[in-house]
Amino acid sequence: MVIEAALENVKVKQDLFESLASCTSPHCILATNTSTINIDLIAGKVPDAHQAGRIIGVHFFSPAHKMPLLEIIRTTSTSARTIRTTLAFAKKIRKIPVIVGNCAGFAVNRVYFPQSQVATLLVDRLGLHPYQIDDACENFGLPMGPFRLMDMVGLDIGHAVGQVFGMAFPERVYPSNLVQSLLEAGHKGQKTGQGFYRYIEGSRAPIRDSSVLDKFLPPNLQGGQGNTKFLNSDIIEMTLLPCYNEASRIFHEGIVEKTSDIDIATIFGMAFPEYYGGLVYWGDSFCGGPARVCQRLQHFYELSGHHPIFKPSFALTRAAQQSCLLRNLRKPHRDTGGKDDIVVVSALRTAVGRAGRGGFKNTAAEDILAPVLEATLKQTGICPREVDDIVVGTVLGRGDSSVVQLRVANFLVGGLETNPVKTVNRLCSSGLQAIADAANAIAMGNYDIAVAGGMESMSENAFSNNTLKMNPKAKGNVGACNSYLSMGETSENVAAAFNISRLEQDILAVASHSRAGVAMLAGRQRNEIVPVVTKVLVKNKETGEQYEKQVVVNRDEGIRLGVSVQSLGRLKPVFRENGSTTAGNASQVSDGAALVTLMKREEARRRGLRPLGTLRSFAVAGVDPRVMGIGPVYAIPKALQKAGLTVDDMDLIELNEAFGSQATYCIETLRLNRDIVNVNGGAIAIGHPLGMTGARCTVSILHELARRGGRYGLVSMCVGTGMGAAAVYEVNEDSPAPKL
Repeated sequence: MVIEAALENVKVKQDLFESLASCTSPHCILATNTSTINIDLIAGKVPDAHQAGRIIGVHFFSPAHKMPLLEIIRTTSTSARTIRTTLAFAKKIRKIPVIVGNCAGFAVNRVYFPQSQVATLLVDRLGLHPYQIDDACENFGLPMGPFRLMDMVGLDIGHAVGQVFGMAFPERVYPSNLVQSLLEAGHKGQKTGQGFYRYIEGSRAPIRDSSVLDKFLPPNLQGGQGNTKFLNSDIIEMTLLPCYNEASRIFHEGIVEKTSDIDIATIFGMAFPEYYGGLVYWGDSFCGGPARVCQRLQHFYELSGHHPIFKPSFALTRAAQQSCLLRNLRKPHRDTGGKDDIVVVSALRTAVGRAGRGGFKNTAAEDILAPVLEATLKQTGICPREVDDIVVGTVLGRGDSSVVQLRVANFLVGGLETNPVKTVNRLCSSGLQAIADAANAIAMGNYDIAVAGGMESMSENAFSNNTLKMNPKAKGNVGACNSYLSMGETSENVAAAFNISRLEQDILAVASHSRAGVAMLAGRQRNEIVPVVTKVLVKNKETGEQYEKQVVVNRDEGIRLGVSVQSLGRLKPVFRENGSTTAGNASQVSDGAALVTLMKREEARRRGLRPLGTLRSFAVAGVDPRVMGIGPVYAIPKALQKAGLTVDDMDLIELNEAFGSQATYCIETLRLNRDIVNVNGGAIAIGHPLGMTGARCTVSILHELARRGGRYGLVSMCVGTGMGAAAVYEVNEDSPAPKL
């Protein structure tokens, strides 16, 4: 094993790994000592070593000669041998190991990420003094409060780490100017002799010095006095319950296998008082457990002016609903399902290509669809003659052209002349509508087996429809006139009508890219994506001549790593001069295809096929075309009612991000928990091939429900001209076991 411990810089660590891989044996384990950077990202330049399972993270805690914890970070590729060797290494150097999954901050730093955020919020919004907060934490038994801790780590390093968390969890970051102001004055904490405290050269002992700190604090906090209406117990709960809340997310996401891992990590990595049993044990046993913690967090949410860092997580809310402790949180129970249920037995898609610029830019729609259709038939073992219909949603191509393309795709993969095909067009919900239409036909007895989904080549067909002219009779009809509005205009209308700020839209976009990036680097969608070998036309820069180049499209191309609120904030509005919709917070024009195979559960059992999920309900709704993006607000309740369920029953939600404005409005209006919405990114990052999207969301949610052990999933999207569509899926006990 060789361990690199360079500074927290992705490129430096990538280059080091590349050099180490070239000069070590092919069996050598490559380990990185990082506190925040995604291990899959660091391993990007050594794919062979990564695929062989030789990459791992080893996170030491400062000061390393005193702190006994060694956080061992596994990736989805890390082998059992690598983990065993690293555990032996930990034993040899007398460290206490805890094995955790790969995410920003891993377990310990991510658990404590909210503490510094909340601490500065309490200063800014509730008038608490930094020394007052530190005193409460130290009286509780922590070795130091959040401001002393920031000084020890270094305000510059803390600020850099905060930026990493800001890209990973933008909705939970509190943007305070307090630390930035100190840094601009050259105060970095212990290393410069001045931060929130003053330090004498050669000593780490903090000295309170209000004369310096007062310059950076609001007038009401100068002189060391803070808001005295809060008890120490209130301050502790405000600073530590958000950490317990974050711990529940880590547990639910499978970053740790059990909550005791978090307890061990917080005691031996951050010196949480042993007599409280660790952070989760403290929250479960000393704070009343999830039910009371949810109440307290909601109270702090109101008190703070509705800052999301206090919003109870999905896992904590679910534990409260189950009336159990966090450590006893149960996976949802799956029932057997009925023999006449319409089930999905395969769900596959292409990667999503960037229209006009990506791997599918010179590929015909039928050639995008054909590999998915071929893989679908191969995976299920169904003969083409047994398929009663192929139903595909598509939007931009002429109706007659799309039917021809679908028929051609069928023949290209060995389909028969007896295989009928049908295209469906309900704009952005076409792929979902195709699935619903096929399911209805099976339920009525018209089909036994159907393949359904969606395809779109936005490279092949122009997004703007220059042939559509306004009907002269529409001019006196408001609804008719508004049906001609561009989608971008409707996004601006939603933002204006419902006070959705530019910042809120950008935050949603950053979260979309962050989640999609993590999923892509971890290979989370490997089982749902069919790699497609195709060709692109490339221009020779010297001669200007074009030539064909073979490419393999196997990753979603629109995902950008390192997107921040600051970088998106520099983009100009696209649709209105003073608007808020930009290229960064709107969905991308894209190419792709997705298909599912549908049949009754009884038929699936007869064939020995394990269902991925059951279609429980489907609904559409109409809304004012002027604000078409709010369609899911009306379609989702209808779909849930048909299924006899509520939003609280959902384990995952795929909400198409046509625009940041409408997605934000739908999430807030329906009170959807963001922890379970678009967990692997949405259309802003992945892309929105119009006809494919409903099917892509279906494919993605079924695979993720299987991975997490969830039961109910909800798919929804807005639809042009003022509509919404939604569907509810259920995973039953005959589905594959969780793989989280």
